[in-house]
Amino acid sequence: MSHDQARVNSLQIRLRPKSDHNSLDDVKATVSAKTGRSIGGGNYIVTLGLGTPQKDLTLTFDTGSDVTWIQCQPCIRNSGFWKRWWNHKLRWNKIHTLIDQLERPSFYFIEVTGIKVDGELLPISQSVFSSSGTIIDSGTVITRLQPAAYDALRTRFRQLMMNYTMTSGVSLFDTCYNFSGRDTVEVPEISFLFAGEIEVPIAVEGILYKVDSSMFCLAFAGNEDASDAGIFGNVQQQTLEVVYDVAGGKLGFRSGGCAATDSNRFMNGLVCEY
Repeated sequence: MSHDQARVNSLQIRLRPKSDHNSLDDVKATVSAKTGRSIGGGNYIVTLGLGTPQKDLTLTFDTGSDVTWIQCQPCIRNSGFWKRWWNHKLRWNKIHTLIDQLERPSFYFIEVTGIKVDGELLPISQSVFSSSGTIIDSGTVITRLQPAAYDALRTRFRQLMMNYTMTSGVSLFDTCYNFSGRDTVEVPEISFLFAGEIEVPIAVEGILYKVDSSMFCLAFAGNEDASDAGIFGNVQQQTLEVVYDVAGGKLGFRSGGCAATDSNRFMNGLVCEY
């Protein structure tokens, strides 16, 4: 997770308001992504063919970058962002309006209004989210929350998980459990609320992060400073169909749009239930 934290530190610097900005033309693309664990990373990867004759290259799927980086080759300007087709068949998507940030056009800003745990709205002032803002970023593995928001989430989650053995934290995780000897674990539901009365449930794969065969951690982390932007990372986007309509200024979510690791939420011998 050190790489993920280094990326977040870099993003926070880039997210600070600045006067210079550029304008990118909108394009559409459908990209098939797969987990990067085979190459030792927590990000998703895609295969991109370049050149004549075509040469297939493996790249990190990253909506937080506005250029395409290719190892040992000159950088190639990305004329837009990786996006899925805005398919009319997905009209049942939960549609959220993107926040226009002319000063930082490389990022997709979203308006988080609250978080629910086990169906209950956490006591977090909306100003906690609005003061620093939040982006959705496929290149960040673990969602980062404003300190007050994370504290509220962690407190309630720990209360609901008191029947399980808590263990020492690891890396950026501070709420971890040892599930040795257990076949089934009941996990509190977590959902994010967005402007427009949109509620997006997080799959269990985005609630517990597997560290080893018996150790699982709450898959969120808090920012060090309240002024740092929140980041909705790729672990929490698992199983969601995420549709970007940049020209229209909309972001669509569809729960269960993508297959999870297992439809029964089976995590290498451990069944997690809501």
